[in-house]
Order: sequence, then structure tokens, then C-alpha cells
Amino acid sequence: MPTMIRARSLCRRFGDATAVAGFDVAIERGEIFGLVGPDGAGKTTIMRMLAGVLLPSEGEAQVAGCDVVREPERVKERIAYMSQRFGLYPDLSVTENIRFYADLYGVPRADMHSRIEELLAFTGLA
Repeated sequence: MPTMIRARSLCRRFGDATAVAGFDVAIERGEIFGLVGPDGAGKTTIMRMLAGVLLPSEGEAQVAGCDVVREPERVKERIAYMSQRFGLYPDLSVTENIRFYADLYGVPRADMHSRIEELLAFTGLA
């Protein structure tokens, strides 16, 4: 069976705070795996790194045969990730929310308009 998710020495720091230190896992195709722990244990940070949304500070990980650091967009094409919390701000318009997240995820300003138009067309919200 191929390994679908593998992480070795995965770490993530936010300034002086270490959210994840030395996470290792190998999950095979068809295996069910859960991350369990108290608030602040690093579960969401691990999921965001494995989803290609947040880069690790150290270590390496592959998901569905894709490297989460070198190929985060390929990872995103192969998985579905739903955050636990609803992430839109009700006081912002749809376009303002999209711009906010585009800034947060480092979408270059030169590409932002075309990427927003593509997203709105793809979702039928244009």
C-alpha cells in the first residue's frame, strides 16, 4: 500500500512560540487517522501544513505524492480541507473577504484581479 501522508520532523514556529515540534507520521492508503489533543496542541497547525496552506518552519511532508513545500498547489488539487471555524467576516463583502484571504495567502497583487475573477466564475458567483 502506498503511503498517502508522510511527515518527518515537521515543525512550525510563530516568532518565539513553537506550535509544532518534531511531528512524524506515515498514513497508508485506506487508513483512518485522527489528531486528538487539547486546544493549543498544534492539531490545526499540522492540518494547515499538510494541506499546503501553511509552510513548515522545518521538516518535510508529502501528501498524495506531492511535497507540501515545493508543490502546495498540487496538494490542494488532491485533497479537501475544511477549517473548523467559519472564516468569512460578515462586515466585509464577498469580494473584500476574497481580497483579504488573497493578501493573507500571499497572492501577488498583480495577479489578484484575474485570480478573483477566476474564483468567482468557477464557483458560479460571478
